[in-house]
Amino acid sequence: MPAPLSQTTGRRKQAVARVRFRPGQGTITINKQPFDKYFTSATHRMLVTEPLRITNTAESYDAREKESKKYGLKKARKAPQYSKR
Repeated sequence: MPAPLSQTTGRRKQAVARVRFRPGQGTITINKQPFDKYFTSATHRMLVTEPLRITNTAESYDAREKESKKYGLKKARKAPQYSKR
């Protein structure tokens, strides 16, 4: 297998998506399946390929992962309101 041209990772909560761009004929493979078989809807196929059509480089995005909730807090960092009386 040839070395990837560029490789990046996208994270959302606990999910991780890895993307590899290689020079070739322009075929898209997802989970070892053809692009048309994985995305049956034309709308979904358009949404997936839109960033590739608009930009030439897709390696300038930072990965984001949601921070988990802590015990005794309402969210990851939001604490309940303090009441003096």
